[in-house]
Amino acid sequence: MKKYTIVILGGTGDLAVEKLSPSINNIAEKKGIEILLVGIGRRIFSDNEYKAMLENSKFRFSKKVNVKYYQAGFDNKNSLKDLHVFLDKEEKGKSDGRIFYLATSHVFFKNILEQLSKCCFHKEGKINRIVIEKPFGEDLKSYNSLNRLIRKHFSEEQIYRVDHYLAKETIENILVLRMSNPFLERTWNSDFIEKINITVDEKKGIGRRIEYYDKTGAIRDMVQNHLLQILSFILMKPPKTTIPGDVHAEKAKAIKKVYFTGKAFLGQYEGYAEEARKTGNPNSRTETFAELTLKSNDKNWKGTTINLRTGKKLKKKEAKIEIIYKKEPCLLYCNIDTNPNKLVLNIQPEQDVELCINTKTPGSEFEITHESLAFSPTKKFDSDAPQNYELLLWECIKGNKTLFISDIELKEAWKTVDDIRHKIKNNKIITYKEGSEGPSA
Repeated sequence: MKKYTIVILGGTGDLAVEKLSPSINNIAEKKGIEILLVGIGRRIFSDNEYKAMLENSKFRFSKKVNVKYYQAGFDNKNSLKDLHVFLDKEEKGKSDGRIFYLATSHVFFKNILEQLSKCCFHKEGKINRIVIEKPFGEDLKSYNSLNRLIRKHFSEEQIYRVDHYLAKETIENILVLRMSNPFLERTWNSDFIEKINITVDEKKGIGRRIEYYDKTGAIRDMVQNHLLQILSFILMKPPKTTIPGDVHAEKAKAIKKVYFTGKAFLGQYEGYAEEARKTGNPNSRTETFAELTLKSNDKNWKGTTINLRTGKKLKKKEAKIEIIYKKEPCLLYCNIDTNPNKLVLNIQPEQDVELCINTKTPGSEFEITHESLAFSPTKKFDSDAPQNYELLLWECIKGNKTLFISDIELKEAWKTVDDIRHKIKNNKIITYKEGSEGPSA
């Protein structure tokens, strides 16, 4: 039986408790492997106390997961110096590899990476991987600095950059839908598609993330990674193979050809200024809502309008991709009121696919009605499908980087976002009511 060690740095944080620990347990159970789970944090716990903190009424660790705790503060340059001794003792020479998951603030990355590189990686023949959560810097310059730091200690093959949106069933399905259905792929261009809308609306506000968010805003928090990653899957050309390097290369090319038109709509929900007061910035101009219009220089997409929208404290939680087709040519039974064909890929709250078409209303004299052909893969197959982090961790163990972000993609995304932020720095921020559709024009 294979045995792996997964070390969570930031092991007492929300991500470790709510996402990573249950995912690790599911992997051990479903895949029949043993996992040594080591949580690292500044708080003092015994192993049993830490395990009890991670478990809840719906979740208990399998016997295949051995839970241990290592106390360390990440601002201490020597806090991890004995970690390798601890791991060697717990593994007893029976680990097939180690994965170190950085679920900490990025301000600790430098200290953590330098310490791990000196002592904690296995010898050759066993897997050694570093998993890093966003933020990947705050602009292109800071990303390049962070990347140089990481690459100083680890190879690109060892680095796994996480965007949990890429593990959502709908996002995984984009390329399959496109490239296994010729009628879609052959119309997947500006000759047929008028507009692409990508929306991620959230009902929740900033919460405990205010200190981070006020320095970041909606564009850097959501557009730079999630929305541009989704867009890259839509705009990319078919890769030569499904090998991760080929997929990443085409995604990066797609992002590189995207440009900002200058049209932007920015907002901030009522009450945000009071939250920002806690950070000493009561007059904050940080956007909690952004709607941006982009286009692409790629010959396949010239003329197609791209709208990206995201916001906090809106009416409902909703994430979707809308591919809106041109109304021409419409030969008969159509007029100015006829709805265009539309392909909708819903990401949340449901993950399903809708194809919207026009058809005759039964019993009428050629009255046209707009209907959708809907398919929900998760409901139809009702399988025990892995959740986002479960899938990402398993792909990391296998060494498949398709669902992770490459260096070249991040560089192109930051170039795009830096340009957007430069051009909107003097834009008006419109206040909108909590629970509304967002700012009104």
